[in-house]
Amino acid sequence: MKFAYFPGCTMKGTAADYESSLRETLARLDIELEELDDWNCCGASSAHMTDRALDIALSARNLELARKSGHAVVLTPCPACYLRLRHADLELREHPERHGREAHEPRFEIRYLTALLAGDEMIARIRAAVRRPLTGFKVAAYYGCLSQRPPKVTGASRPEHPTDLDRLVEAAGATPVRWSHKTECCGGSLTVARADIV
Repeated sequence: MKFAYFPGCTMKGTAADYESSLRETLARLDIELEELDDWNCCGASSAHMTDRALDIALSARNLELARKSGHAVVLTPCPACYLRLRHADLELREHPERHGREAHEPRFEIRYLTALLAGDEMIARIRAAVRRPLTGFKVAAYYGCLSQRPPKVTGASRPEHPTDLDRLVEAAGATPVRWSHKTECCGGSLTVARADIV
């Protein structure tokens, strides 16, 4: 199984360890990632809060690279990147004329990593690949808000009560637990502008 891959800036910087473990894990599930050639920042760090046109343009360029890759799916592990790519895709579909286009009809799907892994086929692969089950561990999954809301953009079917991570926890042998803050916003978009609120 092979997917186009948009890592986003964080995977190449502060989350390099996440990307390393992600690649190793996916390789064990026979999933190959083909990183988009010459990708650019999606604008999640600041563009979407300061310049709407720049916000869409940054992600639109990445969407074009994804289209040229020829893959049916472009995968991203970063919830902020996922939201920006989905937002730009929706904006370009609904209002291509605002961005100097006649139409925007890509033949690929933008997928968030956990949504891909929580599918039935992937859950079966994960269960088969587990070497040391996490039996006895209780895990509270944290989804945050970016991968879930707004559902018109993200496509999340259960934005207030997602279960993808819970399914992954179970597949690894642990027990997911319910808790009240699983989809609460962490304040990430305000870390610079309003650190006092975060």
